Amino acid sequence: MEKRFRVGDIAYVAQYRDHHLSFYIDSLHSNWMKLPAPCPSVPRFGDLPPERIYGQTPSNNIWAVKRELMHFVDAVLAAHRPYFFRFTANEPKKLVVYLRIAQRLANRYGYFVVRDGKEFLFYKRQDLCA
Repeated sequence: MEKRFRVGDIAYVAQYRDHHLSFYIDSLHSNWMKLPAPCPSVPRFGDLPPERIYGQTPSNNIWAVKRELMHFVDAVLAAHRPYFFRFTANEPKKLVVYLRIAQRLANRYGYFVVRDGKEFLFYKRQDLCA
């Protein structure tokens, strides 16, 4: 299952495959890097820095991205009703945010969550399995 969406200049991809949720920026379809105009008096060796590079979602778009992503997670869990699924944090500084989101997901859908390094593992609570 896959969802592609755009928020602002950045294209995103959310996927669910083999019990793994993944989410990333689609750099080929994003307008997220703007290069400076070439200067005729300076030879171009690729050493001029870009004017703008986004390594993460700009702060004014975080809530729109989260909303799209949560709609995708809702659809995945409703369609597949997995006993187990997982996702991995791609940056250590995001672990605190991902932990809060993981706990909310677990409570909302009846899972317990275990964190193993950067990976979050979700298991269906036995009292909710039928």
